[in-house]
Amino acid sequence: MKRLFIIVSGAASGCLLTLGYAPFARAWAGWIFLLPLALTVMLCCRSRWVALSAGYVFGVTHFATSLFWLATVSVIGWAALALYLGLYFSVWTWLWWWLATPVPERPSSRVNFFRIIAGASAWVVLEWVRGTLFTGFPWNQLGVTQHSVIGLVQSAELGGVLLISWLVALGNLAVVMVSARLWREIRLGQMARMRWEFTLSLAIIGVTFAVGVRGLFKKPEYVTALRYLAVQPNFPNDPWRPGVTVSEALAKMCVLSVSGLSQAPTPVDLVIWPETPVGDALDAAPDFLKVLRALTVERGGAWLFGSNTTTVSDVYNSAWLYNGKNSAPEIYHKNHLVPFGEYTPLKKIFPWILKLTPVGIDFSSGAGAVPLTLTEPRLKIAPLICFEDSLAKQARKAARHGPDLFINMTNDGWFKDSAASMQHLHNAIFRAVEHRLPLLRVTNSGVTAEISERGVVRKILRDADSGRTFTDGVLYGELPIPPRRSTLYQRRGDWVAGLAAILFFIVSAEKILRAGFDAKLLTGEEKK
Repeated sequence: MKRLFIIVSGAASGCLLTLGYAPFARAWAGWIFLLPLALTVMLCCRSRWVALSAGYVFGVTHFATSLFWLATVSVIGWAALALYLGLYFSVWTWLWWWLATPVPERPSSRVNFFRIIAGASAWVVLEWVRGTLFTGFPWNQLGVTQHSVIGLVQSAELGGVLLISWLVALGNLAVVMVSARLWREIRLGQMARMRWEFTLSLAIIGVTFAVGVRGLFKKPEYVTALRYLAVQPNFPNDPWRPGVTVSEALAKMCVLSVSGLSQAPTPVDLVIWPETPVGDALDAAPDFLKVLRALTVERGGAWLFGSNTTTVSDVYNSAWLYNGKNSAPEIYHKNHLVPFGEYTPLKKIFPWILKLTPVGIDFSSGAGAVPLTLTEPRLKIAPLICFEDSLAKQARKAARHGPDLFINMTNDGWFKDSAASMQHLHNAIFRAVEHRLPLLRVTNSGVTAEISERGVVRKILRDADSGRTFTDGVLYGELPIPPRRSTLYQRRGDWVAGLAAILFFIVSAEKILRAGFDAKLLTGEEKK
């Protein structure tokens, strides 16, 4: 019965964590989700296998519920991913069980604080591994639950989203540890009182918050502004069936663009279309030159759009920038490809995998995160295609070239009217703060939005009547461009993961040495 209770606590923690992400997006859930599982494992679990099992239920429950939108593309893929990602939570739960047990009758604040630090560090190390191993899946890291807590988000310029994850895990385990201590003191008839491990944990969170939030009190400085028109056509997408043709796509996006340009209060510097919603190259379409003249030559300004790019030997998912006046295009090829979406791994070894995925061709990855240069105003654009704005490593690679802004062109239409597009937006917010660069997101369907360098979502394209983001239309704005600056995260990257690994190693070594010392002491007493 006790084992079943521990397993159920894992499912409860998984559901609580899911509440932290869209469509629920409850930031408070991120601070308490570990309480059911971590407290139960600490006080009731006596077996590593039970801990591993409870952690696996925790992980599979969370990922199966928070990533359910993947089932619209592939039910098998959704289930397989949840089963794989659950392993990371299983490992963490086992590590926590090893760190936190056995619980002494009179635990010291020092030991408890070290356990809290080690548990939070183990979480971040595993989160970093999840975002790196097998090309990585850093979607919905723990820190993303706090995307709406603007003051806390500012700390991302110091250590990225992993720093926020560490702070939130620290807060969770501080609550767990003080709850366990109070429960034992009350059970033993002792005076229940708060201990310094909880106070110190809150102090660490508070100081980091204060350091990050200081910039919010400074008046922002801007060097120029980009007047843009973002076009969201809202084409239906089904990966298993044919979609709109190239001519249909060009026609609708051109109509939306021309209509938006005519209604814009001021001349537009840049018209932006999303990642290609069709499977062919736009530049090969018969109407392409007509659209090019309509959007650049006749009206001035520039045009940035997504298209497949075909060469003799390769096919790329690309971003094309036309600066107008019949200039040659600048092209960025997507660097980070999505497995089973843009290429099929292991297909030569396991040909049957092709039957489980909608991929018709394998794309090639670009050579580097090369920026695109807008001539008027003179700005460097770091393009991020599809999920590249969810990859801190890819955005950092692009930021090394000194861009003035990020522009993400994506197509979340594959996942229909699900939480995928809003989760995508919430993940992307941290890229803006990590590098103090504004971010424009232009989608085929989902969330077309403007994000400031402080992580504030300043504008979202919504239907005027229903308020829904799944609509066709245009978003006009004047995006303020701050002066270029280098953040600690841009210079040092995921240093938080390295520090977390060191902290976990130190605490683990002390626990191992102390266990050996206690064993020797016990043996000596028995001999006497």
